Amino acid sequence: MSKKIKLVFVPLSVFLVVFLFFNQGQVKNAWAYFVGPAQQAGTVIGVCTVSASFVDYCTAPLQPVLSWQINAGSQTQYAVQVDDNGGTTCGAAFPSPEADSGIVNSSSTSYTVPNGLLSYGRTYYWQVAVANGTAWTGWVPHDISFVTPLHQWPTADFSWDPASNLRAKSEVQLLDQSVVYGGSTKSSWAWVIQDATPATSSQQNPVVFFDSSGTKQVSLTVTDNDGYHCSITKSITVDQEIINWQEVLPR
Repeated sequence: MSKKIKLVFVPLSVFLVVFLFFNQGQVKNAWAYFVGPAQQAGTVIGVCTVSASFVDYCTAPLQPVLSWQINAGSQTQYAVQVDDNGGTTCGAAFPSPEADSGIVNSSSTSYTVPNGLLSYGRTYYWQVAVANGTAWTGWVPHDISFVTPLHQWPTADFSWDPASNLRAKSEVQLLDQSVVYGGSTKSSWAWVIQDATPATSSQQNPVVFFDSSGTKQVSLTVTDNDGYHCSITKSITVDQEIINWQEVLPR
């Protein structure tokens, strides 16, 4: 007479909860070992709608803001990893991330990559894990990516001649001193000059006349041949025009 064998399947989430219970000393590093969601009943937390955005290519070209939304439960901690190698097993930690936040005690749903960690012209993958104080999600997702710029964006700058004692109605030349990078070249200039003739110009070094005295705002946007463009605004002090007097003898 044969005996029947009954198999009992234990959900992965239950296994991980037991693992955490008996390894409390390792909880602070537990997120590095997750291969799937680790959630306790009544403390469900979920992540959705992840995105990467660059707030300002001119001042922070290699510091993307990585964001996510919580669609269930509440967040008390998070961890973020960024790596330039794709194909990682779903839910596993990146083996050699360029950026790794570690465990951050925060309810914030965004992380700005610190400067100096990423390189130009690369594709990076990123993932996030979050916790609600008692349970962590796994790493999600593992295959979303963003691309950094080919090279640094222009540094816009300019000076003017004469450099001081400017007078209204007198000639002033604006001098482009912008710098472009990565072997690119300057392709266009866009000047906006307050209370001047002309008030705008697309020349590299335009000559203008300020119509009146006072503090004037001058802006320059320079674009390179890759389409990268940055701007700068400076204040120029203009003195009153010199009036040429002519003495006339009485008759």
